[in-house]
Amino acid sequence: MKVVRRFVFVVCMVLVFVNGLHASETRIRTMGYLANFYIRDSYNIWQFPSMLTSYKNLIIIDSYLGDGLWSGGIHLPLSDTFTMGVYMNNRTRDLSFADTQFLGRGLYYTNLSPDAVYANTASHQFTAFAALQLNALDLGLHVTSYSSKHEYTDPDIPDNNLEENLSDREYRFGIGYKMNERTRLDAAIFYTQGDFSRIDASLDTAQTREPDGYNSFGAGVRLFYAYSPKVIIIPFIGYEQGGEGYLSLMETGSGNIKSYRNTWSQYVAGIAADILPGENTLITIAGGFAQRTDSFEQTWYTGTPPVSDEEAYIIFPFFSVGLEAKLFKWMGARFSFYELLNAVRIKEAVTNTLLDERRITGSMYAANFGLYFRLGRFTIDTLVDTDGAADFLHNGPYVLSGIPSSLFTQISVIFNFNK
Repeated sequence: MKVVRRFVFVVCMVLVFVNGLHASETRIRTMGYLANFYIRDSYNIWQFPSMLTSYKNLIIIDSYLGDGLWSGGIHLPLSDTFTMGVYMNNRTRDLSFADTQFLGRGLYYTNLSPDAVYANTASHQFTAFAALQLNALDLGLHVTSYSSKHEYTDPDIPDNNLEENLSDREYRFGIGYKMNERTRLDAAIFYTQGDFSRIDASLDTAQTREPDGYNSFGAGVRLFYAYSPKVIIIPFIGYEQGGEGYLSLMETGSGNIKSYRNTWSQYVAGIAADILPGENTLITIAGGFAQRTDSFEQTWYTGTPPVSDEEAYIIFPFFSVGLEAKLFKWMGARFSFYELLNAVRIKEAVTNTLLDERRITGSMYAANFGLYFRLGRFTIDTLVDTDGAADFLHNGPYVLSGIPSSLFTQISVIFNFNK
């Protein structure tokens, strides 16, 4: 009897774990709030890179409405135990306080209107994954790099030379461990670091600013536990802290800011249940709480700066429900809805030594609906447009309603090249 119960638990775990194979960011978005913590899916690799060992032989393309096919990736097994992944996309990373004059993607201010807004963004260079499977243990690594650089050399006037750099890099290490037939643990740690510089030979001081603490680090953990043949319990927790700011290397006037820094921390903790009421149906229920706190501090060359401002955004609690159901052999549907009961606490300086305080409470509700299609080796996940005037779910096609609408706002196409 014990062997039979063990077999049932194993089957239960396999159903939940395999249910999301060859799925995507679009699926995660349609399955609930923070679903990447408690839904097994290929998109998990961005949070837990060791999960790459479960999602091999895939090519994935993602598209947003108005942003084209913005991302593409491949998961390629190089051996029975080692898998590589490579992604390319059109994204950038913003370095908020950089004194460069980039607009991103190699564009520069000299050929543009003086009213142009400088984005100070580093362009995507590469994203790479590697994962190793060792019996009950999986190891994974994820590295992403963003970088932009501009150099100008004047052959006649050396004092007119210029060099600018922007960069941002992320490193993430993950581990997955099958503790027993009922239980699997996934965990990851990460570190990010940003940098900028602008060396202008025409200035008395070659560089006007330098970065101060553009970095962050954090960790996430989740545990899948087969409570019964139809219920998987998943507690999860995540924490992150970091900061960004600058040091001014030249004074331009009385009261000028010498340094400015934003430090922040955030955490989330919750528990979810993946429920299998019948074949080809998955219900997710999740709840928990989260908080982000920001502090803004500055120093001046002259005078006394005010005390630090503080902001806190608190979610206590959140509650999310999601459903995935197969309608036909080639088609299924998903939807989710969630509500966040939240509070915002703001402390602002009214004098150099005193803070006032404001607190606002409320809630936020959101819902998503999507369809998925299985066509041979292809899986197509979609998010149906239910937003505003373009709401396809209520308006229908233009030929019926006369109202311009979009059918899908997000699409992911996955090809499994090993079936």
